[in-house]
Amino acid sequence: MGFGSLVVDGIFGVATEEAVKKFQKFNDLTVDGIVGSQTWGKLELIDV
Repeated sequence: MGFGSLVVDGIFGVATEEAVKKFQKFNDLTVDGIVGSQTWGKLELIDV
């Protein structure tokens, strides 16, 4: 999807925050790097 390739390590670090911000911007959400209810709602719509 173009939001970066991350290693799952259980840590919400800088790379994860930047990927979240890119996702939020792409989806016209408030860009704050926080995975709140609106961001979760958009993530749940993704068919992977």
